[in-house]
This record gives sequence, C-alpha cells and structure tokens, in this order.
Amino acid sequence: MKINKAYQAFKIFFKVLGLDKRIDSYFRLQDFVGTIGPLHFDSTAASPAEKAAFFRSRLKDIEVETHAYCNRKCSFCPNASVDRTDKTKVMREDVFRGMIDELGKMDFDGCIKFHRFNEPLALDIIFDRVEYARKRLSRAVLGLHSNGDYVTKNILERLDDMGVDFFGISRYIDFNAPRFRVREAARRHCEDYLKRLGLRAAALRPDNNLARYKIPMRRMKVTLFVPDIIGRGNDRGGHLKDLKLKKPRTSPCRSPFSGLYIDWTGDVLPCCNLRGDIEAQKSFVMGNIREDSLQDVFLSKASGAIRKMLIDHIEKPGPCKYCGYDLFYIGRRAKKLIDAKIKSLL
Repeated sequence: MKINKAYQAFKIFFKVLGLDKRIDSYFRLQDFVGTIGPLHFDSTAASPAEKAAFFRSRLKDIEVETHAYCNRKCSFCPNASVDRTDKTKVMREDVFRGMIDELGKMDFDGCIKFHRFNEPLALDIIFDRVEYARKRLSRAVLGLHSNGDYVTKNILERLDDMGVDFFGISRYIDFNAPRFRVREAARRHCEDYLKRLGLRAAALRPDNNLARYKIPMRRMKVTLFVPDIIGRGNDRGGHLKDLKLKKPRTSPCRSPFSGLYIDWTGDVLPCCNLRGDIEAQKSFVMGNIREDSLQDVFLSKASGAIRKMLIDHIEKPGPCKYCGYDLFYIGRRAKKLIDAKIKSLL
C-alpha cells in the first residue's frame, strides 16, 4: 500500500485523533482503484493479445478445492448445514491440470491456495496436486490452510520439501465463552496442540486472531492460530445470520478484480466467502473451468456484471448485502474517488 509520506510522518498524531484507520482505508482504496481497468467490465472489443495481457497483469490470487470433503461441521461454517462428507467428490484430474497448465503458460507469479470449504489434508490427493503445481509454477506462491486435525510433523516436513511457501493451521475453541476468558483459552489450546504433536513454536502478536504462533521450518512459513470468529468473522454470503453486519454494506469489494475462487466442481466464484453449492449464491457463479479457460471466466460477461454491482458505494445485493469482509471506510473523499473511476470506465 502506497501511503502519503506526509501522512506517514504524522500517523501517530492521526491515531490519537482516531483517524488513522479511515485514512489507511482511503489509501488502500486508492491502490485498489488504480488497478481497475475497462476489461474488468467488458472485454468484447479487446483483441486476444489485449485480453491475455490484461488477465496476466490483474490475476493475483487463486483459491481452489482439490476435493469437497471436510471432517468437521463447525457452527460458523456453511458446512454445518451443507453436506461435505463425501470423499468421492474430487476435482477431475484433467480440470486441475488444465488450470495449472494455463497458469504455467502465462508464467503466473501470484498466489494459489489449495483450500476453500474443504479440509485439504483429508485426502492424499493434495500432495500430488501440490507437486504438479510446484513443478509447473516456479514463480507462484503456493499455500494452504488446514483445521489441523490431520497435521503431523512428517506432513509439515513433506510439504516443506515439496516447495509449499506457507501453511496455516486454524484451530477452534468455544468462541461464545466470555471475552475475558477466550484469549487465555485460545493460548492454552494452541500450546496443548503443539505439545501433542511434538512441535516447537514461538508466540506472535495475535493481531486479528485470539492467539498466534510461528512453527519454524526449513523454508515454509507455518502459522498456528485461533481466529476471532465472533469479533472478526463474517456471514459467509448471508448464510450465517449471527455474523452479518448491522447495516447493509456500501463498501466496494476488490476480491473479484484480482482473484478467482474455485469449487471442486470447477465453479468459479468472485470471493472466498461464496460457493456454488448454496442455492442463494448460485447466481454469483462467474463460470466453470470444466468448460472455459481461467482467462475466459475472468473476462466473462457474468464476471463483468458482478464487478459492476460491487464497485459502487451503494448498498450491495444478495449474498453481499451484510458481508463484513475486507471493508473500506466510505467517506466523502472515498465516494469522490470511486465516482470518478466509474465515470471514466462505465
């Protein structure tokens, strides 16, 4: 994030006034608006070369499920009410390899995360898929998140040797416990977990989590943490009513402008919180990589229409209406910035 030097010099002063978060948000928004181009909304008049160049420059994040299965039914996850217990639901090999090969041809140097609403380590297929990706994407950042139930020291070492760049272990406690107790409970849970697996770790500043630890590896960055579900969670596209915003969202969403979020079926969604197997969210499917290339989905009419809905500072539709994920503070200057960008592009 590019921050004005004058502001950075006086940031402590603005923090005392309680304005630092709003100003930081404005600079984040400024950076985001600077990445938006006309092909995000309509690419019909662009040449094949222009489309390829735009796609290569804008795609930064991919999240993909290698299979559907999860061994848990957490109350704060849609899996509590949508069945994800069938281990035979696996992304087709040709579909996965086609996606990776397409990224290899464009020398993709962004980030690929091998998880969504599944538990990636539950099936050994994850190792073959990660290995294939690493061999063909030497510049990409590869990582995954796990609930930790299948983690062993040997598995961490195996992923490290395969060239995985980061691995997150997200652990869960009774998040409804009194707030003055929940952080201590998170700390104890993490330390008991580490002791059980025989792993060393250093405590880190929790930041937005209840507890956070760094597990040293040869090259792979491993973080163990307990997320702050009550304080920082979101409603997962309207599916979790207890975690929705109190007022409708007006903040733009940048996820579909730089990312593709792919279910095991090949369905592509605009955000990590949405999925194709929830009826109320199916209208937000941007395409399917069983039928089209990543580039075609990224530049599809459906993708452009979704971005048009999400770029403005007006109330968001459908599953995005009460979403609190990655918000921008929308003040007068932010509105002016967005309006100017929209006027120049749409």
